[in-house]
Amino acid sequence: MARKCHDNGAPLAQQWGLSSVGDSNAGKQETSTGGETMVQRATVSPPALRRMPGARIRRGRTRRQAMIKAVLLDIDGTLMDTNYLHVEAWAQALGEVGDPVPRALIHEQIGKGSDKLLPEFVEGEEASQKASELHKEYYSELQDRGQPLPGAKELISSLVERGYEVWLATSAEPEELEQYLKDLEAEDKIAGVVSSDDAEESKPSPDIFGLALERAGASKEEAVVVGDSVWDLEAAKEAGVRAAAVLTGGAFSRAELEEAGAYAVYEDCAALLEAGFPEELNPSE
Repeated sequence: MARKCHDNGAPLAQQWGLSSVGDSNAGKQETSTGGETMVQRATVSPPALRRMPGARIRRGRTRRQAMIKAVLLDIDGTLMDTNYLHVEAWAQALGEVGDPVPRALIHEQIGKGSDKLLPEFVEGEEASQKASELHKEYYSELQDRGQPLPGAKELISSLVERGYEVWLATSAEPEELEQYLKDLEAEDKIAGVVSSDDAEESKPSPDIFGLALERAGASKEEAVVVGDSVWDLEAAKEAGVRAAAVLTGGAFSRAELEEAGAYAVYEDCAALLEAGFPEELNPSE
């Protein structure tokens, strides 16, 4: 099954005109256009990039910058090590309503809401409903095996301490969220949660991120997304929000995430935090 790494051209990094995370002032040039300051940053050479914890961030078209106000975080595969648990739950559920589905194919679809995932493997409303119910049942038995990914709890705490609004924007089901918030020690820290239950459509539609922006009172220029799948990046792109990615979801390579629109790709949330995220997106003084 082909992966849907939708892109309308160059990686999103080229659209934002950002330099490498590890050198936020490298090659910076400022030009004045109609009273607005536009920032361009030159590319970092490949040898330097291989030594950096962040991803390649290439130079391209510029965009007026705004101070980041809200950080929209995906959960499964980004903050919580639960993608493989979802794969197993779906494999069991789909095998009961039809032919067995290879786990590798299921893994590529994790990050979508169940309403978008099921049509990839199941035909008919009755079979889809049965598979969805079985997935919930099997995942509830596995969820306790999930744990926060490296740097996840620390990233949330650091963002809040630095004055950013943290919103969890996820395709996770409502019944899963209580345990996630407890595991991440995030209940009294985050500004709120927007799940597939709140939005008209789940990822990769942009509705979840759009609703999070609305609730945060932030413009798309004042927000940034962090996710682990091409579906997170596709949704962010459609919502007009910049997005960074982490590799902890396991289904997609750095190149695939860049192609899908990530302006930077990190090993995990710990690397994201070490790089000073999201300070590299804020205008230089």
